[in-house]
Amino acid sequence: MKRITLLIPFLGLTAFGSYYHQWDTGQRARNLVDAKDPLATYAHRSGHDDATRDLARGRRRLLTHGEPAAWQQEYSGLLNRIYRIEVESLASGPVGESLEHYTTDYNAVMRRELAGVFVRISSETPRPWRSSSTR
Repeated sequence: MKRITLLIPFLGLTAFGSYYHQWDTGQRARNLVDAKDPLATYAHRSGHDDATRDLARGRRRLLTHGEPAAWQQEYSGLLNRIYRIEVESLASGPVGESLEHYTTDYNAVMRRELAGVFVRISSETPRPWRSSSTR
């Protein structure tokens, strides 16, 4: 009787271990993150498509990566306060090639759109140095 009471937990633990191994093997096969490049999740994403989708939703933002500059927080605050443009850092430090391509494509679409915003805002801004007598 004593051996049976020791055998039941052992069989349960063995069954759990085998099911866990089967589940873990399946998860690794479906995992999109490469062990060599943890930021490779951006490899299958299109920066152009994501930027177009964000613009359709009315969201204006720029993506950065790498070590932040000393003035980046102040710059981000000004862009957000004056122009309602978010600046989001995806990673600090060295990044993979997939993330660089993603941010480059994303920012290229956003910069085309934001160039129109800056032109419109600068044309609407009053210019006090132009007096009515110089016209």
